[in-house]
Amino acid sequence: MVYDADALDSTQVDQEVKRLRERLDSLDKEAPHRFRSLRDGDYRSTRALQSDILPGRTDLGIHLAD
Repeated sequence: MVYDADALDSTQVDQEVKRLRERLDSLDKEAPHRFRSLRDGDYRSTRALQSDILPGRTDLGIHLAD
């Protein structure tokens, strides 16, 4: 992801293109992220995380499996 991409000058665009290409080239070397399953009881029927799991957190990391 490139934040504020519309505000980049040509040098910054080149830097971001290089960064993203390097990132894509290394993806196959990373371990996959495991996410919580809807069937494991961590989520309510509304697909919201149970309130006793990581209370107070609202970031996307709460959906990562332990």
